[in-house]
Amino acid sequence: MEDAPSSSVLYFHPNKSTENFARLCQFLMTICCDVMREILSHYIEPANLRTELDQKRSKMEKIANKQEKDLLYPPHSSTSSVPPIRSRDLDISMLYKILRNLCSIPKHKAGWGKKPRPSDFSLAACIERIRISRNSISGHSTNGMVDDKEFENYWRELRTSVVEIEKEVTGNDRYEREIDHLYDCDLNPTKSKEYLSQIQRNTGELKIKRERMDLVEGKESFHVL
Repeated sequence: MEDAPSSSVLYFHPNKSTENFARLCQFLMTICCDVMREILSHYIEPANLRTELDQKRSKMEKIANKQEKDLLYPPHSSTSSVPPIRSRDLDISMLYKILRNLCSIPKHKAGWGKKPRPSDFSLAACIERIRISRNSISGHSTNGMVDDKEFENYWRELRTSVVEIEKEVTGNDRYEREIDHLYDCDLNPTKSKEYLSQIQRNTGELKIKRERMDLVEGKESFHVL
């Protein structure tokens, strides 16, 4: 018999609305994270990421929360013993901040931190749409349900963004094929619960970050979410 689910973790129930939410969570936590890591590696060589972060430490510490700062700059490490940082250690929120602030990616037409114009499919606009979709989808974590119409809208927005990024950064269609497979494949219940739990944790972090937005200096240069 399976253990009863913790009240702090959403349980995966196999009905359409919860399946929609679980599928979107998996999309975000796997494909979207991976494609943003591809962008990061395209602009900053993985071996140089630690150096880049150290050189821009004052900037990054202004926009990172405590958990993120401890990840990027471990508090008990000396200057000479700071461990390397890997892109796979970073979530969408941290990846967005690094891409926006360290990679010299030209801002989209509406400007970083704002909703891109519908006709704008620049790299920055697609990155921004992933961030916005992630924040919006996180808002469903309380009940863990997304109806079919919302699901299709989210899916279309994320798919278009990832495919456009892939065209520019890698020039292949691996992520596009993964997206189309995920759209209607059978979901693994154990993995689904894991992704749901991650989204739920992120929701609490987003509330704290929004409260800090007005305290951040230079909103055109820095971004909290």
